[in-house]
Amino acid sequence: MKTLLFTIVSAFIINTAYAQQNDLAYLNSNELETYKPSIIKKNVIKTNTNHYYKTIFNNNTSKHVANLEKEILNYKIKNEAIYNATEAASYQVKFKRKNARALVTYSNSGEILSSNEIYHNIKVPYEISVSIAKSFPGWALEKSTLKIAYDHTKTLKKVYMIVIRKDGLNKHIEFDNMTLN
Repeated sequence: MKTLLFTIVSAFIINTAYAQQNDLAYLNSNELETYKPSIIKKNVIKTNTNHYYKTIFNNNTSKHVANLEKEILNYKIKNEAIYNATEAASYQVKFKRKNARALVTYSNSGEILSSNEIYHNIKVPYEISVSIAKSFPGWALEKSTLKIAYDHTKTLKKVYMIVIRKDGLNKHIEFDNMTLN
């Protein structure tokens, strides 16, 4: 009986001690009142976010996409109450806008480690529009979705999923960053 009681108490103590080691913090940016997006300037960009900027930003990007990406780039995790400088942790921040959402992981130093972004009904790049017009004459653009998967250690994955319509028929087309290059 003593052995059983000792085992249960030990398991409880170990489980409690393990649960208190928080390696990941979650923060929903929609619930923050202190954060106000600012306009990005090229000379203001810090070196620890340069990789994200160089990898993601493109002059042909839709205005709505660029605005959220600038907001992600300018976000300062160190200004939030959840931030703890003494603990080596990563922080996930959720950005949500009308036709876009992103889940971004920041390091303890504020570097963008990864992001998963989804944009709905955005302006399609000119190259894609031309390709669709040539390949599918008479078809009209119905919907567009852009999915971006950024990881600072991997290759950027960017996929445009497009629905085109003609005479009540729909076709689904995908263009990835390999197709666009």
